[in-house]
Amino acid sequence: MKKIKNKFIIIIIFIILFILWIEIYNNIFQWNKDSYVVLKQWQWLVNNSILKLNTNFKISSWAVIKTIGEQSLAIVKWWDWSITRMWGNSEIVVKQAQIEPDLLDIKIIFKLNKWKTWSNVVSFIGWDSYFYQEFADTTAAVRWTTFEVNLEKNYLYVLSHEVQLIKNDNKKIIWENKAFDIQKFNFIDLFNFIAKYKDKIWININKKLDINFYDLLRKKINIKELKTIDINNIKKLTLKEKEKLYNELKSQYQKINFLNPNDELYYSKLKLKQTLIKLAPSKEKTDLLNSSLYDFTDIINFKKYNYLKENLLTFVENIWYFKNLDINFKEYFQNDIIKKIKIPSWLEKEFNENFEILKNNLKLSNITLDTSKIVDFIDYSKQELLNWLQQTWIIEQIKKFFKNKF
Repeated sequence: MKKIKNKFIIIIIFIILFILWIEIYNNIFQWNKDSYVVLKQWQWLVNNSILKLNTNFKISSWAVIKTIGEQSLAIVKWWDWSITRMWGNSEIVVKQAQIEPDLLDIKIIFKLNKWKTWSNVVSFIGWDSYFYQEFADTTAAVRWTTFEVNLEKNYLYVLSHEVQLIKNDNKKIIWENKAFDIQKFNFIDLFNFIAKYKDKIWININKKLDINFYDLLRKKINIKELKTIDINNIKKLTLKEKEKLYNELKSQYQKINFLNPNDELYYSKLKLKQTLIKLAPSKEKTDLLNSSLYDFTDIINFKKYNYLKENLLTFVENIWYFKNLDINFKEYFQNDIIKKIKIPSWLEKEFNENFEILKNNLKLSNITLDTSKIVDFIDYSKQELLNWLQQTWIIEQIKKFFKNKF
């Protein structure tokens, strides 16, 4: 009996993957000016009207979308290329889906009334844009994030980057690879999440579909559209010229924000972001710097350390802005993240030769760590290093150091 059940589950998963892959390939990447939802299996309702299978339905404000039956699957295709997948017996209300053609203004709000959704938000969401998902008197504010909301088992799970949860006057940041109990409004222990909460089939299906989703997004990039800007010429521009150039480059950046460090165009993305940061107004600059922290964790997770130079230079050149950001740096520089870094031999040598100087500048006279273990030193002195980096003359030294060594 158990073997029959297992075979049935495998067949269902295969059918789901096949149907959704075909749907994504054929429909999701067309540049329409409206957001759509499409059902790929079983039945659904939109505003209580039964609709046809495999038919795109244009989303309007206050549309109520329901999937009927446990095997139902629907995909909400937001016009900025982001997607939300709905599992069987789910119900959402789309409150707002306003996306400008140039992707400079994105305003999406929807509410999950029951069951579960998986969202892959691929855009850079700036200070005057938003992507909100509401559920159980709680709001999830996201930007360039992949996450699941599961009202069946009452949890939120973040696969990549972070989600800010807001409930009454309480706010929580849910980091990647962490889960959160929606009812109790607190974090779920990892082992407890895996054993009691995690919807393994649903999560694994979406992870596989997101791989295809990435590949097909990548095919839509027009490499010829990617511009290179001489940063030295920016200072010569007027305010209006800077604003115009910023909007033009931001619109271009939106189409490559999803790129990860495994992609050959990732370097172009980092360089384009550096230019955007130089042109951006203060509020937008803050959000771009936040997304640079996402880049840092991606570079480490993908073990593409050759991109660290450009990423770290972005931090160094904008260290004064980081002072004013409400960021818990410890979450980005966790022990497990730091110790994933493969330290180049030249950096180990520099570290050993200048260890005493570092100790004196950081006022760590009592440090007893082995000087060859640079990752242990960084972990030990995270806060001291952040304070140290805020000294102007040190910033200049770091700039020179990176330029000479890479």
